[in-house]
Amino acid sequence: MKPSLFSQTVDAVVYGTGMVGLGAVGRLQAAGAAVLWLNPSADLLWEATRAGETAIHPGPEPWQAWLHEAGQGSVLDPVAAEIHLSKAWLGGALVFGAVPVSVEVEAGQLRAVAVATRGGIETLRATQWVDASEHGTLARLLGPAVARKPSTHWWSLLAQAKDPDAFLQAAGDAATATCHRQLVRLRWQGGEGWHTLAEKVRELRAALPEGWSIIPSGERAFPIYETGGGGWAGEVENVIVASPTLRGEALTTLEERFRLGWELHAAPRATVGEGCASADVVAEVAIAGAGTAGAVAAIAAARQGVRTVVLDAADAPGGIGTLGGITGYFHGAPGGLQEEIDTRAEAWGLLLTGEGPKPKRWHALARTWALYELFEAAGVCFLPGGFLYDVEMSEPGVVATAHFAGEHGTLRVSAPAWVDATGDADLCARAGAPFSHGREGDGRSLSYSQLAYTAQEGEGWRGWNFDAGWVDATDPLDLTRARLEGISQYTAFSGKPGEVVAAFAPLLGVRQSRQVVADYVVSLSDLVAGRQFADSIGQVESVADTHSVDFEFESDEAAFYFWSCRGFRNRLRAELPYRMLLPKGVRNVWVACRGAGISVDAAYGLRMQREMQRLGEAAGVAAALAVRQGGEARAIPLGALQTALRESGSLYPLEAAAPASWEELLALLDAGVPGVWLWHLYRTMVEEPGHRSSVVARLQSADAGVSFCAAAACAMAGEGAAQERLLKALATRERGPEPGERPVPGAFGQLIDIPYWLQAAILLRRVGTEAALPHLRGVLEEEVPFNVRTTVGLTLLALAARLGAHPELVAAAEFAAALPVGEADLPPSRSLWRQLAGEPEKQLANQRGPDTRQSHAWQWSLILSRLFARLHLPPPAVAAELGADVRGFVRQTACLK
Repeated sequence: MKPSLFSQTVDAVVYGTGMVGLGAVGRLQAAGAAVLWLNPSADLLWEATRAGETAIHPGPEPWQAWLHEAGQGSVLDPVAAEIHLSKAWLGGALVFGAVPVSVEVEAGQLRAVAVATRGGIETLRATQWVDASEHGTLARLLGPAVARKPSTHWWSLLAQAKDPDAFLQAAGDAATATCHRQLVRLRWQGGEGWHTLAEKVRELRAALPEGWSIIPSGERAFPIYETGGGGWAGEVENVIVASPTLRGEALTTLEERFRLGWELHAAPRATVGEGCASADVVAEVAIAGAGTAGAVAAIAAARQGVRTVVLDAADAPGGIGTLGGITGYFHGAPGGLQEEIDTRAEAWGLLLTGEGPKPKRWHALARTWALYELFEAAGVCFLPGGFLYDVEMSEPGVVATAHFAGEHGTLRVSAPAWVDATGDADLCARAGAPFSHGREGDGRSLSYSQLAYTAQEGEGWRGWNFDAGWVDATDPLDLTRARLEGISQYTAFSGKPGEVVAAFAPLLGVRQSRQVVADYVVSLSDLVAGRQFADSIGQVESVADTHSVDFEFESDEAAFYFWSCRGFRNRLRAELPYRMLLPKGVRNVWVACRGAGISVDAAYGLRMQREMQRLGEAAGVAAALAVRQGGEARAIPLGALQTALRESGSLYPLEAAAPASWEELLALLDAGVPGVWLWHLYRTMVEEPGHRSSVVARLQSADAGVSFCAAAACAMAGEGAAQERLLKALATRERGPEPGERPVPGAFGQLIDIPYWLQAAILLRRVGTEAALPHLRGVLEEEVPFNVRTTVGLTLLALAARLGAHPELVAAAEFAAALPVGEADLPPSRSLWRQLAGEPEKQLANQRGPDTRQSHAWQWSLILSRLFARLHLPPPAVAAELGADVRGFVRQTACLK
C-alpha cells in the first residue's frame, strides 16, 4: 500500500527543517495551507540540538509565540523544544530521509519533484514549494545559484561540572550558562572539522580545573553569514528560496533564521552560478554505511592498499556506538581491529571526561574521533550525510554504481567491490538479493530505542536506553514516526531528584530489519550447538537478547528455546562462516551488518557491536583481496583472508564445549528440571531418530516435570505421542515450577516464564490434531490476557495448515472473530506469568516514566485475517485495520500470508 503522503497533491512542500524550515512551515500553516515537510536527516532543530546555539533574541510575534509554546525562558532549552516540536508533528506530514533529485517544470511552474528516499524514488506534487535547506538542494535543481560561505562558525559543546558556578567563573568567555544549573555550554568561534573540537577541548582541559565532563551532544558547527553574497537565477514562479547560502541577509541568530523562513521573500537574483549536477566518485572498494561494521570495513580495506570510500547517511562515523549512544559492549568476542579502535577511544575519552576508561565502555564522541584518526591514517575517504537510494548493475549480479542523496545533493559512486554496511541491507535489496523481514508470527522486528543523555546534579551523566516501540526501518515514513515518537515519550521522564534530560542521541537505536539470504544463513541451532566452520572468520559470544516478551509470535524453535528451555541467559559461542557475508545472486558485494546472512532467530544473539565489527573487518579485507586479484566475492583466496584476520587478532580458535552424551541428556531429563539441555535433547532426536523411543517412554513418568519435558522434546521432534500429555496440561491448567525456583530474567530484568499449560498450547502447533480443538476453544471461552488469546490463535493457524477447513476449526475461528479485543494497550516489556497470576508488573531498571504502551490489537487482527484466509472464509472485518494503521511496521504485515 502506497502511503498517502507520497500519492496526493498537497498545498505546499517545505524542504529543510531547522529554524528556517520552522518559520516557513508556520507561515504557510497560518495561511491555511496543508504542508508536507521534508528533510534529509532526522534533525528537527539542528541549530539548537546539534550545533548548540541556544541564545534567544527578540523577534516578531510568531517567533515569540513559538518560544512561549515550547516553554522557553531566557535561554532556549533544546530538549524541551525538540520534544514540543516532535509532539506537534507526530502523525503529521513530515518525512525524514528525503532529498529532491529531479524536477518537472511546466509553464514557469514547478509541477512535481522526484524525491529520493531509502525506499526508492517517490514523486511529489504541490502548488507551492519552499527550499529552506542550508545549501539550496531543491533550488539548484531549478536553476544556477551563487552560494556564499559562512564568515565564521560557532562551536558548542555541553559540559557537566561538579561545581557549575566555579566552572563558569574559571572558563570566562569560553562558557555560558544553560537553563539547567548542572549544565554548562562551552562556546567558541573557529573553523570546521573535528580537529577544531579536539584542539579546543585539549586547550580547555589544560586551562580549567578538573571536575567537568563533555556530554555527547551537538558536534556540529553553527554557521554565521554576513550581509550579501548569495543569489539564485531560477525562473520558477511557485518556488521560494529560503536557503541561507543563497540569500543576502545577515544570519547570526536563531531568530534571524526563523524570520527568513517566516517572511518567505524571494531570493536575490543571480545571472550566473552553479547548478546541482550529481557528483561522481570512483573507488576500488566502496562501503555503504560507516556505522559499527562499515567504519571498520573501511579501515581494513584501506590498509590493504586499495582506494576506499565509505558513505553514510549520518554526519559522523560509528553508527549506534557513537551517534546512537549505545556506548558499551553487551557480550561479544574481543580481538581484531576493534581493539585498536577501543584503545584510541580510551585516550580521547580521558580528554573528554577527565577520568580513566570504564571496562567495556567508551565516550561516544571519543569513539567518533578515534575513527576519524584511523580514517586519516589509512587514507579512507569518508563522505557523510548521504543515504543509498538506487544502484546500477553492469550485468546480472554485479553492482557497478550506487546513488546516494543527502544535504548537499546527490553522489554517483562507482567501484568494482562493494560492502553493504547499511544495517538494513539496503544495497543488497536494491541489487536483487533475497531477504526476510521480521519474525514468523507477525513480521515484526526487534524494538527500537531513542537514547537520551541525562545529567544529575552532583552525580554525573549517563545514557538512558529503553524500548520505545517498533519500526519498519526500511520505510522512511515509519522511521520518521519512530523518531518523533521516541523523543515525545520523554515528556513524561521522571528522573531522580536533580536529574534532567540533557540531549538526545541523533541516531535511532534500530536493532533489526532485513536479514539477507546469503550462501550460508547462521541459525539459532548453530549458535546453541557451538557450530564450527572451515571458512571461519571469527566467532560470536553472546546471549539471545530478544527484548520481546510475546514469544508465541516467534518461530517454533525460538519459542521453545526461550520458554521451554529457559535459554535467554544461556551463553552462545560459535564460529562465523565467510559465506554469511555473501548475498545470494550478487557477485561483488559483501554484506557486513546486522542484515547479514543470519536467521531472524539467530539475529537475537548475533547483532552485538563486537560481532558487527568482526564482520566489517572480514568484509573489508575480503573486498580488498578481490580488487587486488581481479576476482569476485566467492573467488578470493580464503587462506589469505584467514591469515590476515589471525594476524589482526580477529580470528582465533573457538574453545568449544564438549557436547553432552545421550546418557547425560537422559539423566537431565530424569531430573525433570527444564534447561537448555532440553534443546540438545530435541536436536539429538531429530538428527538421530533411533534415540526417540527412550524419550517417548518417559511421557508416562509419574514425575510431572519429567513427563512434560519429554512431551516438549517429543513435540518439537514431531512425535505425535506428545499430544496426550500436552492436552492433559492444557485441560488441568498445569502450572509447572514457579518462576522463583529458577528465575530467568530477560532484557532489563523482566521475568521470562509461562506455565506448562500455556507452553502446551504453543507446542501443539507441532503435533496437534483435531483432538486439540475443543481444548483450545475452551481457552478462548475464558477471560484471558491478550497474549494467551494470541497464543491460542496462532496454534489454530498452525492446525489449519494440517486440518484444512475442519468444522470445529471453522467454528473456533468464527467464535474468535466475535470476541472483543480486550486489553491490548501493552508496554514492550511485561511479564506474562504475572499477568496470568494477577500480580503487578516489576519496575524495570530502565524505567523512568515514559509511557511506552502501544495497542497490540493489530496482532489479533493479523491472526484472524490469516486464519480466515487459510480456512477459505471471507476476510473478517478487522482485516482492513492492518493496512490503515499509522505504524508502518503494522501496515507491512498486511502482506503476510
